[in-house]
Amino acid sequence: MKTNQPIKLSGMPQAGVIRFVSEQKLALAEGKKTSVVTITRTGTFTDPRYGEFEISKDMLLAMVDNFKKGAYGQDIFIDVAHKPDDGAAAKLLSLSVEGNRLRAEV
Repeated sequence: MKTNQPIKLSGMPQAGVIRFVSEQKLALAEGKKTSVVTITRTGTFTDPRYGEFEISKDMLLAMVDNFKKGAYGQDIFIDVAHKPDDGAAAKLLSLSVEGNRLRAEV
């Protein structure tokens, strides 16, 4: 199985830019160009930067709707290991909600 090289993002993000990240290592089977991965799921979470927060199914559905409308106005990438300086592992091609999970074709 071959692994893809990270996509290096140039420069620092612009003010207000949000980078979505995933701890999953993205590897494609020989000959495949895309994969479907889980980005996040519903639940209550704690992060040292943001404290406790909740992600609801309505929020996931709104993310899919905004993605389909192009609300962000540019391509969205998944950072390598939550480290923007290491580049991106994949570009989001589509989003969907499956059960309690936000899924992305990358």
